Amino acid sequence: MVFQWVIKTSGLTHQTAKTGGITLIQRFGSALNLNVHFHMLLLDGVYTTNRYRKHRFQYVSAPLSDELTSLVHTISHRIACFLERQGLLERDMEQSYLTLYDGLLMAVNATTLNKLDGLLFSMQQTYI
Repeated sequence: MVFQWVIKTSGLTHQTAKTGGITLIQRFGSALNLNVHFHMLLLDGVYTTNRYRKHRFQYVSAPLSDELTSLVHTISHRIACFLERQGLLERDMEQSYLTLYDGLLMAVNATTLNKLDGLLFSMQQTYI
């Protein structure tokens, strides 16, 4: 999603522009509490190649507040739906603090976290 947005904003296509990033999955907070979260470092632009095979970086300006909000909502909705289809999240209407923008409520239990850990490991192996 983020890569698509960066390429689209640059005015180029997936065939003519490339971008990238690195993600680190952290499982614990500073107090050693369970706190699965991601640290991401993304390029703020795209690389293009001219007809002489010279690479050039084209900077893309930061998203506006509305664009960023829309992007975050789209990503969180897609992730929640994917994890629900995989059986890693369950709907829980009583946990209002987990409300997503469209009213989808999710709760995570220990079994789910173990399944998620296995899924993330297999995804890492796929993309390395």
